[in-house]
Amino acid sequence: MSDLETRLSQASEETREAARQAVPPPIPSARPARPGWLILAAAFTAVVLLFAVPALLGGQDTPLGENPQPTQSPPTTIGAATTITMIDDTPQQCSAEGTPEPALSSDLPADVDTTARAIIGAASDCDFDVLAGIAFTDGSPDLITSFGGGGIDNLARWEEEGYGEMDTLVRLFGTSHALIESEDGPAIYVWPAAFAYDRWEDIPPEYLSELMDLGVYGEGELDEIAKFGSYAGWRIGIDENGEWLFFVAGD
Repeated sequence: MSDLETRLSQASEETREAARQAVPPPIPSARPARPGWLILAAAFTAVVLLFAVPALLGGQDTPLGENPQPTQSPPTTIGAATTITMIDDTPQQCSAEGTPEPALSSDLPADVDTTARAIIGAASDCDFDVLAGIAFTDGSPDLITSFGGGGIDNLARWEEEGYGEMDTLVRLFGTSHALIESEDGPAIYVWPAAFAYDRWEDIPPEYLSELMDLGVYGEGELDEIAKFGSYAGWRIGIDENGEWLFFVAGD
């Protein structure tokens, strides 16, 4: 088994685990049940008022020489203010919108170049239907996006939760690529080239500079990645036949 396949087979926690908020159970009413006698009394009172009040009002004469008293309307009671939550149905902006289209190397095989350009175009528009079609070109859901589970569905969820990984996906294609040979399968083209090195200290300075200039990692994040012993950050893999294998981070 190749070193790459060994890496990809190692399970780890999902790199970007979404925070899930549990929905609390319904709160039971604290109001006690009314006794049966109280219900009967209330019903009796309602019936009496229904017949007695109109009779009293209709049979009352106004004394001679006195002005009838105007009927007063009950005061209007203004209840507690109701907060209305407006739902913002404005489409969420794609994180890759405005990200410059990267220039791919001219020495890529035609199939790899075609797949890479298709991914860039769809990711720039956050078109997850097209990305799903690219991932399933061979009819099987083999795209790895997380060692914790999930495939193409993670891409839409990450974007919805604001992680901005579509921007990351596009930017990675702007780095140098490397070719990883496999003894029992097609060779794999990877971005960034730093992923092809087994040890962090073996990564050439120009490839390290690409990582620092990528615009994906914040201050200190690359130092944390270096603690793995090799580059274990975000990377893309497309085999020589043009099959999109992974967009993943972790080790």
